[in-house]
Amino acid sequence: MGSLPLDDALFSLNPDTFAEESTAVVDFLARYYRDIERYPVMALDAKPGSIRKVFPDAAPETGESMDRILDDVQRDVLRG
Repeated sequence: MGSLPLDDALFSLNPDTFAEESTAVVDFLARYYRDIERYPVMALDAKPGSIRKVFPDAAPETGESMDRILDDVQRDVLRG
C-alpha cells in the first residue's frame, strides 16, 4: 500500500495556537450561554437571506484570526 502525499498546509497549525483559539471559542460560547437572555429570539429586521448579504460570496484566500472571526459572529450573527 502506498501513502497519500502530505501537504505542508496540514502541519501549519501550531499546537499552542490551536489550544489558545479553541479556548477562545469555548469562552465565547460560555459567555453566550451565560448571557443568553440578552439575545432576542429573532432579530426585528430578520428576513430570509438577510444575513447572507453580510458575508462575502466566496471564502477568503487566507485565514483570519480567531478574534476577528468571533467578532464577526458577535456582530453579524448574534445581532439583534
